[in-house]
Amino acid sequence: MVGSTYRSLSERLKQERATFVILGIYGLLVIVMTWPLASQLTSHIPGEYTREDIWTHQWTFWWIKQAVSEGHNPLYTNLIFYPEGISLTSHNIAWLNILFWLPLQAFVGQIAGYNLVFIGTHWLNALAAYFLMREMSRSLLAAFTAGIVFGFWPYTLSHYDHPNLILIAWVPLALLFLHRTMLYQRRRQMLLAVLFIVLIGITRWQLLIPSAVVFGIYVLWQLVTVPSIRNRLTYLRLGQIVLFSFILLAIIATPIIVDRLTLGNIDSLIIEHLTDGQTDLMAYLLPSPYHPVWGELIRSTELHNSFTYNRLYIPFIGFTTMIVASVGLLVYRRRVAVWGLMATVLIILSLGPVLRIAGELYPSVPMPYRLIEEFFFFRLLRRPDRFNILLGLPVSILVGFGITAIRQRFTNRYLAVSVTAVILALILFEATMLPFPTVRIDRPLPWYEQLAQDPNDFAIVEVPLDRVSYKRAMYWQTFHGKPTMQGRISRVPWDAYDSIDSIPILEYMRNKQTVDFQQGDVSRQFDRLDEMNIRYLVLHKHELPADEIPKWRDWFVVEPTFEDEYLAVYYTDLRYGRDFSFEQPLVDEMGIIVASLDAAHVDTGGLLPVTVTWGTDGAPSSDHEVCLYFSLESGAGLEIDPDAHPAAYCVSPAADWPTSEWDNSNLYRSQYRLPVPKDLASGSYQVELQLTDSDTGQLTGQPIILGTVVVDE
Repeated sequence: MVGSTYRSLSERLKQERATFVILGIYGLLVIVMTWPLASQLTSHIPGEYTREDIWTHQWTFWWIKQAVSEGHNPLYTNLIFYPEGISLTSHNIAWLNILFWLPLQAFVGQIAGYNLVFIGTHWLNALAAYFLMREMSRSLLAAFTAGIVFGFWPYTLSHYDHPNLILIAWVPLALLFLHRTMLYQRRRQMLLAVLFIVLIGITRWQLLIPSAVVFGIYVLWQLVTVPSIRNRLTYLRLGQIVLFSFILLAIIATPIIVDRLTLGNIDSLIIEHLTDGQTDLMAYLLPSPYHPVWGELIRSTELHNSFTYNRLYIPFIGFTTMIVASVGLLVYRRRVAVWGLMATVLIILSLGPVLRIAGELYPSVPMPYRLIEEFFFFRLLRRPDRFNILLGLPVSILVGFGITAIRQRFTNRYLAVSVTAVILALILFEATMLPFPTVRIDRPLPWYEQLAQDPNDFAIVEVPLDRVSYKRAMYWQTFHGKPTMQGRISRVPWDAYDSIDSIPILEYMRNKQTVDFQQGDVSRQFDRLDEMNIRYLVLHKHELPADEIPKWRDWFVVEPTFEDEYLAVYYTDLRYGRDFSFEQPLVDEMGIIVASLDAAHVDTGGLLPVTVTWGTDGAPSSDHEVCLYFSLESGAGLEIDPDAHPAAYCVSPAADWPTSEWDNSNLYRSQYRLPVPKDLASGSYQVELQLTDSDTGQLTGQPIILGTVVVDE
């Protein structure tokens, strides 16, 4: 640990002038390293279309602004998971990012404000590491270098879809004041350490876990290796830091804990570790697939494709960074040993409970993480790979000392400056992600603009139902403002999707990620939506498999109330005369909307698929059966008694819904399997349909010809 040295006022001013220059350089570097974001401030955000968390954060920023401006409770909303709504106490809300964003967006707009906060995050990270390293080394060069490594750490740059996970400036600042507290034992230093620890928790609770590892290693190392600080006052100050931080964080966490206990689902705060949640050991050595020079080559390698989580989040340390850090460790040894230990521990923890190398798991290799993985706090982290978010801190300190050691090897000043510049350029070059991934913020679709103008209170449900689509639906809500049935938060209670699951076709789609089009009670399912004040079902055509869209059309039967190249929108309050009409009326209250023979040829003894969609323009007064039968094509128009016909097949129109229970404007899509008699002669036949009264057996209405089929023996 480096002690304080006396500096005159002029020296301090000179150093601070240099600091302002360095901060300006960091600002320019952030713009370069995230280019072209600075040129797209109002049209794009950092991310890729498939990184669904970017859409959730857009919604969260928007919701907090709405709640604050309209006086709502920001920790509860029924705009998602309608109609019950949901508590947001366990949702990942980027509180500090939003705090910075709120005043900015008022002047430059929501998207530009979001981007400026993102750019400022990397600048602030670099600044914090600079101040910590300046304290540790008293060298502006070492501090400047540490800021570059930490500010543009590849793992942080690749987490562009998690804006508050990468706001880690509070960690080096908290460590700085922990260091000063042990050195000076002053109350002011202690309180500042508490402040920055609390800011870590407010930024993102998960950050407290790797931060605790970093702080614990540093404090224990100093207490063991520096006898002069082992005194009562030091222990008192450290105890105060722990106590005050705990109290303040507990106060902030109280709404979360109370809410979870009240709902009886405290377990929803914990998500089991994912099998792909650890770092692949080879990922530390494989350069970024986003690199402008070798990125395409990396993406095509078998090694990169063997990764799971690390295909997206890049823990690559950098070859130049590793070499320079090693130099710092070798030259300064005991002075920097704590940083080497810290980096080693973070890497070991990031490897998780099961060692993974080049995609292969080695469960027989005992990993230390197994000893702690069941502890509550480590389970909250969810993915051990996230320890890499702070790996850049000890590495940046080691690189700072390494660059100092290398520069001191050169007596020629210009040569020393040149070598230093080359090293720094190589560190930045290896960390580069250019062009930085950005995604265009879509303009609101025309129907959403129309929806936003509707003053009435109602909700919508959007299809498909999957993790990505949930979050996209939340993003679209920022344009139209209507509640949606679906949603996604960080910790979803087990009963959050009960309303969706009460609709059979939606429940099947949510759980199976496919659609059961055999469910025929179309209007009964729509009626349930209408009863919940869900006015529209919105089909996102571009998010569905192309071959599924015609099946959806067949199932809906009715024409959409709105359709363009992106959306098909359907009323849930179906009405005869507005949404559908009869192609073939049968009796006063019932008719056929559409019917089809689903085969042109059929063998004797086989089954002919027949699809009939029924509709009503009133409430049927009795139960009906439908009879299907074959008749010779030459006999078209003849009255045929289905009871006497050898090929008659009579069933209820809807097996699970008697027609006497149907109401006005009901729809039912039936799929029958008409048996083909084995003794039916080969030839061309008409398939006819006739309704009968289930109670009397009397024929009702006229027979309907559904189509012609060729029967082969």
